[in-house]
Amino acid sequence: MILKNDFTDKAIFKLSLRPHTRAIFDTWAETIHDAGTDLPSIEIEVTPEDSTLYVVYGTEGNEQGPPLEIGRFANSEGHLFRLENKIVYEIYHGDNLYNNLGTHTHNGQVVRRRIASIENDFSTNVKYFFYNVIDNCFEICECELSTARRRNNGQRISTALFQSTYSNFTNSEAAPVGGDAETNYHYADGSIISYGQAYGYRRYELTNPNDANDLVDLVRMPDDLNFDEDAGDNRVRATFAYRNTARRYCNPECFAGFIGVLIQLGRGDVVCTGMCFGDATSYPSVTHPNGDSVDTAYLSTLANEQLKVDAFRDHYFTNILRGNISWYPQLTNTAYSSGHNDHLHSGDFNNARVFDLN
Repeated sequence: MILKNDFTDKAIFKLSLRPHTRAIFDTWAETIHDAGTDLPSIEIEVTPEDSTLYVVYGTEGNEQGPPLEIGRFANSEGHLFRLENKIVYEIYHGDNLYNNLGTHTHNGQVVRRRIASIENDFSTNVKYFFYNVIDNCFEICECELSTARRRNNGQRISTALFQSTYSNFTNSEAAPVGGDAETNYHYADGSIISYGQAYGYRRYELTNPNDANDLVDLVRMPDDLNFDEDAGDNRVRATFAYRNTARRYCNPECFAGFIGVLIQLGRGDVVCTGMCFGDATSYPSVTHPNGDSVDTAYLSTLANEQLKVDAFRDHYFTNILRGNISWYPQLTNTAYSSGHNDHLHSGDFNNARVFDLN
């Protein structure tokens, strides 16, 4: 691991290798896809103008690359830079001076963008990387991508209305184990009604029933993320656990924002109470379809919870809802909404703020 002291007598260059156009990127991605398990690698040669100097890579005492006129990186033996077909999200520490994603205005201030993405039509694997304040890169986790038909916010349906109007379902099935729903009812128009004894009926209709291509990307999040790596003064910790929920899907960019929140907090006690399901419904919530929102249990003090609210704001969540008991009304940059006295709702992730690396 590279630490600050390693930079003392060295020139540091951040090198990004990317195709010039999206079309070229897609050609690369298709070629790698067709290669199967025989993945290619990149070899880089660096020649200093001063022939008395040479180039190495690695940490002090563990450098690689012999003192030759040409510094050769990732040759056929090393395979340091192996090419993989992945969808990638990069998350940056707010004070990372090596961040070259540009800036945007946030809360009236010009700040560096924190999240970037690489789209890849030839992969369904999504990798999440975090760059700390001195630009060390950490691979946080990998998730599988899927798609679902986009849905509107849910509607509460009374038992009487279900029996009189919505008894014409085409089929029914058991709801995912671990959630509050017991049964899902499917309809010819693509809508789904979920039922559970505790919360009754919720209806989730398609946003565009006549457009089969109106899809939303979702990732299946890890079952309790516990990434914790000690990097001296720059420890990176992304930890959370679930409680009483089977809603473990969300947008890939929304999950990038959530990872950024977790790392900014650096705590071990963040509890997630759910996003959405793989079909983009969100029972019993009516405000979580399509996976652009995160529910979390309240932390124990106002000060800690305010830090959590601020972290969600810093990572592009625009609609944060709280309860109205105890110290909850003192949380700034939030709004009250009924049903939120047992969890904080951080919603409406702003995709427009994510930088497109393609």
